Amino acid sequence: MKNKETLQFIKKNKYNNSMKYFTFLLVLIFSMSFISAAEGHTRYEDLTFSVSSNNATSCTLTNLVTPDQVIEINQVGSKNSQTFTFNVLAGNFSDLGFNRMIIECTDGESSTTGYEDREVTPSGNNGASNIVFFIFVILLLYALNLIAFFGKNIPLTILSGMALLFLGVYLINNGVIIYQDSLTNYLAYVTIAWGSISAIWAALEQFDII
Repeated sequence: MKNKETLQFIKKNKYNNSMKYFTFLLVLIFSMSFISAAEGHTRYEDLTFSVSSNNATSCTLTNLVTPDQVIEINQVGSKNSQTFTFNVLAGNFSDLGFNRMIIECTDGESSTTGYEDREVTPSGNNGASNIVFFIFVILLLYALNLIAFFGKNIPLTILSGMALLFLGVYLINNGVIIYQDSLTNYLAYVTIAWGSISAIWAALEQFDII
C-alpha cells in the first residue's frame, strides 16, 4: 500500500512540475504577441498617425516610400489646433520592411518637409531584440519537448507538444517578426507536425496503448 501511495505521490509531483514549466512557456509564447518596437506596423492594416506643427496652416502626406516602390498619396491632413492627422489605407502597406511617409507642411509662404517612419512586418513586431527573443522561445520549446520526450516525461511531453502546436499556428499567421515566407511556413508546418506527433505519442503511452 505504501509503495502505491508513494508512486501516486511521485506522479502527482511530476505532473505539478510539468504544469509549472508549461505555465512558464505559455507566458513566453503570449508575450511574443505584445512585445514590439514603438514604430512597428502590421502588414495590410490601416495606419492613423498625427504630426504637430506650431506654424503650419496645412500638412500634406505626399508619398509613401517602401522598399519596392514609391506610392503617391497626396492626402491633406485633418487639422485640430496644431495637430494634423492622416489615415493611410491598408492596401498601401503591402511591402515588408522600412516604410517612410513624406509630409510637406506649409504656412502659406514657406514649406517644410518631414517624414514619419514605420517598419512594416507580418505581426507589427519589429527590432533585433524581438528576433533574438523569438528564436530563444522556439529553441527553448523544442529543447524542453525533446528532453521530455526522450526522458519519458509524459505530462511535460504532452504539454510542450501542445505548446509547439500553438507556436506553429502563430508562425503561419505572423511569421518570425519581419520575415514571412516559404521558409517560415516550412518551420511552422514542421513545428505543428512534431508537436502533434510528440503529444499524441505521449498520450498513447500514458494509456498503455503503445
